[in-house]
Order: sequence, then C-alpha cells, then structure tokens
Amino acid sequence: MSTEQQQHHEPQDTSSDGIHVLVDQVIAHLQQDLKINFVAFDFDHTILSIHTGGHWGGSVKELCQHVRPSVAALLPRLVARPDMYCAIVTFSSQPAMVRSVVDFILSKNKKKKAVLLPIRAEDGSWKTPSAVSSREEEWWKEDEFGLDTDDLEGKQPHMVSAVEELEFLVPGLEIHKASTVLIDDDKNNIRIARDNGVRAVWLDPKNPQQLLADLKQLK
Repeated sequence: MSTEQQQHHEPQDTSSDGIHVLVDQVIAHLQQDLKINFVAFDFDHTILSIHTGGHWGGSVKELCQHVRPSVAALLPRLVARPDMYCAIVTFSSQPAMVRSVVDFILSKNKKKKAVLLPIRAEDGSWKTPSAVSSREEEWWKEDEFGLDTDDLEGKQPHMVSAVEELEFLVPGLEIHKASTVLIDDDKNNIRIARDNGVRAVWLDPKNPQQLLADLKQLK
C-alpha cells in the first residue's frame, strides 16, 4: 500500500444513529423536494478515499477498507428506497473489482433491487454515443436525458448508458436530467454535468464528511 493510500484512509464506523438520520434526511430531500430518482457515483476518490489509478493490484478486502463512511451509509439506503436507482460511473478499467466493492457496501443491506445497479467503466463493454446505431440515434438527442453527440466529455456518456439499461429493465421508469444527481471528486466532471443540465455535487477529498450536508442543501 502506498504512502498516499495510507494518508487517505478513513475510519469506517458508520453504525452511529446520527449518520443514518442524516442520510434519511438527504434521501427525503432528494426524492420529495427535488424529485430525484437516479444518483450516479464516481468510484476513485469518491466511493473510495484513495485513487486506484484504474489498476488496483491488491485484494478486494484491502480495497474495501478505503470505502468512505458517508458512502457506506448512503448507497445501501438509496437502493433500498422505492423508485430510487443508482449507478457507478468511473474511468477505472476494472469493473469486476468495482462490482466487488459495491457488493461489499451492500452486503449488510441486500435488497432484490440492488442488482439493478449498472457499472460503467472504461472496459469497452458498453457503447458511447459516438457508436450508437441509427435506431438508437433519437435517444441521444440533446432534449432527452442524453447529450449532444458532439459533447462526449466527463461522465455524461456513462450516465446516459446506465439510464438506458435501467429504463430497459424497469417498465415505465423514466429518468431525466432534472431527476439525476452526479457525485464526483473531479471538478471537471461536475462542471460538464452542470453544463448539460444535470445536478452535480462535488465531493471534496480533503473534506469528505461535507458530502451529506451538501446533498441535503442541494437545490
């Protein structure tokens, strides 16, 4: 484990009633006040307190020690809520490892719906807007959830692909830009999301405990 990884290790106690009360307040605000039904999480430096560089060589057990407490409290409660869906959107090239970490986070609060949690990583397993077929072309128009096909930056393609999967698997589900939140530590990804009409909350790696408060104050 590198010195940088050790420096970013965070305590893992998420058992206090206080954090769960705050998480429930956050989710109520997202669902009731903002009509959010889709939350997309970045992975490195967001779900985790370290950055794997997309090439983690250690064990999943070791990596799970770096899950942020706020995410460990938030993600299981989100996926347990009716009409709330999540995805992981990452530039990592290790989706199987990402899935294992997500399974660890959800392991104490397993719900049948939790399997509907798409992971979009840089592994070539999903199509970007530049590769869509003519039959799908309409879905990527700027006035839908998706983005202009000339703008493929940030996490926009990842989110659009995840939404397509969820809407295919859940009859009647409609996810729009206005019903979406991206959580990411990269300010550029945050800017691109906001420029495309998607709410986005920056997770400050130096002040990660602020995440829940920022979500609660989101407008």
